[in-house]
Amino acid sequence: MDLFLSRRPPWRPPLLVAAGLLLTLLACTPGGEQTTADGQGLRPPIQSATAGETIPVSVAVDGRVISEVRLYFKPLEAASYVYMTMTPGEEDSFAAAIPPCKNGSRGLDYLLLFRDDDGKSRKTKPFRLLLLNNPRGVKPSAEAVEVYGEETVEPAVAMAFAAPLRILPSPRPLLREAEEEDYPSILPTSTRTSPFAPWRGPGGFSFSIKVGGVGFFYRAH
Repeated sequence: MDLFLSRRPPWRPPLLVAAGLLLTLLACTPGGEQTTADGQGLRPPIQSATAGETIPVSVAVDGRVISEVRLYFKPLEAASYVYMTMTPGEEDSFAAAIPPCKNGSRGLDYLLLFRDDDGKSRKTKPFRLLLLNNPRGVKPSAEAVEVYGEETVEPAVAMAFAAPLRILPSPRPLLREAEEEDYPSILPTSTRTSPFAPWRGPGGFSFSIKVGGVGFFYRAH
């Protein structure tokens, strides 16, 4: 009898492994954030993208007149950001595309900077984008992508991308002086039903962002 009880069922190890993978997936994907009863304690979104593919970024802003939106990004191993000005579209939307990265790139940090008509600039804290190697390989692009730098840009920045970067000095540096927003205190826990739509809340302004096909909401104070 004791021998029978001491035996481990053959299904237990695979079941424990599957449960661990499921918990890890829920913790690292949008919609799996853990919240308290009042919506506090939310983690910033984490997404993944594939090397060799352009990463489209779309933003819809609500509650404030925005004259410019900048998309700052850098490889994880770099300290300095480069940015591109997002192109305005319909209904207070802005769009840009992060150039494709090479295989071997671990990921990117990116943030958004908003400048309103009064000249005040606000920026988000950095979000992280993890990069997966492309099994088909990544072909270098011949077409250069124009970006701006506000300080000395390290060689590691340009070396991470499959497309050559044409780095120009910024005509108006804003990153250092911009006021940084805290991570949102109110954020829906799921964006699968409506991944790209403004979410209206009292006070401040809000925006929804879609990065590489994955959307989430952000409310600033």
